Amino acid sequence: MKFILTLHGTTEWDSAGRLKGQMDIPLNSRGREEAGQFGNSFLNLGITMIVSSDLKRTKETAEILILF
Repeated sequence: MKFILTLHGTTEWDSAGRLKGQMDIPLNSRGREEAGQFGNSFLNLGITMIVSSDLKRTKETAEILILF
């Protein structure tokens, strides 16, 4: 069993240098693009499960990864 740990994609708050903590900030367009790039690089790794927190930015990143 392998574990792959990744961060969520970029948010507007990341771009502004603001800390998010538990604030439920969604991905911006750059973050959605990054998640797609993550998905492409994970294609041949045999991922069978994705676990994320319930925050918008992490759920959206995971949902994009599932598409690949």
